Amino acid sequence: KPMGLLNVNGFYDPLLKLFDHAVGEGFLRPQNRVMALADTDIEKLLDAMAAYRPEAVSKWLKEEKQL
Repeated sequence: KPMGLLNVNGFYDPLLKLFDHAVGEGFLRPQNRVMALADTDIEKLLDAMAAYRPEAVSKWLKEEKQL
């Protein structure tokens, strides 16, 4: 499920940058990053949340080899 952030006056900008950094460092998948939806307009944010469709991804960041 998506998470909606009403980003008034850039309040959530540091959190969004943290998410982007986590993707860059390999701690968070890009497919999971897009679940954090942010907008300054509540109507646009609600529309984006209603339109969100998750991408199927593996549970693990790196697939483990079967022994």
